[in-house]
Amino acid sequence: MAKESEERKKVKEKLIKKNDKLPFSLSLYVKVSRMVQDLNRLARANRLVEPEDVLYSIQQEGAPKGKFYVVRNY
Repeated sequence: MAKESEERKKVKEKLIKKNDKLPFSLSLYVKVSRMVQDLNRLARANRLVEPEDVLYSIQQEGAPKGKFYVVRNY
């Protein structure tokens, strides 16, 4: 089994309840967006959310310059 990335561990540990936000640097955007897609796929497979919903999303609005947020939606 592959080693879990630091970013993935951080998201799983810190985004516990609805509307929790976690900032990341824009340089990690591609890596984090792929990770968020995978986490949403796993959430649907484990029936944590409905098939048309997303558990985590990426938000630029309100983030400090050079950063973006990963937000828990449910």
